[in-house]
Formats: sequence, structure tokens, C-alpha cells
Amino acid sequence: MKTYIITVKEKRAMEIIRKGFAKGAEYANTVTNLAVQLDEVAKPFYRGSLLSDYGEFPFLNVEAFEFEENNVYSMQTIASSRMDEESLNEWIDSLSLTKQEKGMMHDDIRKCYEKHDGALDYGYLSALIYVKQILRLFAERREDNRAEIDSLLQTPIGGVKKLRLNETLTMKYIARKITKLNRTSGRKTGKYFFFRSHPSEDKTVLLHCTNYDKPDKP
Repeated sequence: MKTYIITVKEKRAMEIIRKGFAKGAEYANTVTNLAVQLDEVAKPFYRGSLLSDYGEFPFLNVEAFEFEENNVYSMQTIASSRMDEESLNEWIDSLSLTKQEKGMMHDDIRKCYEKHDGALDYGYLSALIYVKQILRLFAERREDNRAEIDSLLQTPIGGVKKLRLNETLTMKYIARKITKLNRTSGRKTGKYFFFRSHPSEDKTVLLHCTNYDKPDKP
């Protein structure tokens, strides 16, 4: 990312600049708001802080102005911008997501991002909105997955539960969760869980509940 920001200390001069770059003032405000929202949405997947690590204009090469008074910065106005695709892709790769989820994000961004001829990169805004929305969807799916796994405890011995796989509810995820479930609560509940691929439905598994002390458990 390349950021070049001119700090203006005379308020009247900054007001004149903002009149000359009216769209740049609105654009900067939109970018900052999106960055704050994305920082919050990304918390379940990112160990750092988006704002601390990438600033208020994340994944964006910018030339901008800002007003400074008593060490307080405001009235940010972007004169020109271009999305830094490399830094965005690197950040996506650093997230705690599955390989399939990351691949989906990379593919979708390549498809939806369109470079604009003007000074301001509005395709960047579309890309950032997409990232925010897809991470929110992934977070919701994880909550649903946890609810699915928690519901296993209600499965009676001898019961079978069918689960449909998706980008977050993968076989690897299920295997990890039921291994932990068997280890931490199996003896207490008397239940042992295992799963097999559905014989006739793609991307579907059958979760079986058997007696914990049964000798033929897999």
C-alpha cells in the first residue's frame, strides 16, 4: 500500500480543498466507515486489528488531504485512489478461514472488481462491501455449525442425524468437533459419535450415536 497524505493546518484552506474535491470528501468518509465495519466483522477471523495494521484506508493506495488541529486529524479528503489487490489478497490468506472460503473470496473479488477510469476507485468500495458481507455470512454459518454440533448431545443412542456440508461445515470440521465431544463428554453421557458419508447424497454425512462402551465402535 502506498499512502501519501498532505496535512493542512489552516482550516480555511482545508475547506477550499474539500470544495474542490467534494466527491473525494464523501469517498473518504465512505471508506473510513467501511473500514470500521470490516474491522468489527473480521474479529472472529483475524488475530490483529484491521485499523491498526492497515489504517483507515485499508488495501488502498491513496493521495489525500487531512486537517490537523491540536494533534486531532479530521476532514479527510481523497484526491485519488486505487485498490491494492496484493495487500487485500495477503490479508484474506491470513484469515482463519477454510481453503474453500478463501478461494471463494479470491474468485469473487476478481469477478466483481472493476477498475474505474476516474481518479477515485469505486470498484474498491464494491470489493470491500463484498468482503464485509461474506465474512458476516461465514460468521453466521459458524454459529449455525456450533448449534448443529451442540444438538448432537440430544441424539439418542442408536440415532442418526443427517448433515449437509458447506464451505464452513466441512468433514474436517465435523471430525474435529466430534473427536473433542467424545473425549470430553462421552463417558459422562454414555454416547459415542462417528460419521460416514451419505451413500446417495453428495456433500452429506450421516452422524451416528452409539453406546460409548460398545466394543465395535469405529
